[in-house]
Amino acid sequence: MAFGEVRRASQLLGVARALREEIGLFLPPADATLSKATTARIRSQVGDETFQKWSAEGEQMALDHAITYALSDKCD
Repeated sequence: MAFGEVRRASQLLGVARALREEIGLFLPPADATLSKATTARIRSQVGDETFQKWSAEGEQMALDHAITYALSDKCD
């Protein structure tokens, strides 16, 4: 995974987590397993501190921006 894609994935995981918490949604077991595996893979590549920073950036995104970002080709 390229650097920009790893950052983007971290941010989008943060957006998703914040949204789930806001609406009280829990992931089904299979999805939770995939999310945990993806998070672990990213953490192993960039470290906990960087993952937390990028994930926090995602948690702060407005929903409309997050949707546009997720659907765009651009990886900041």
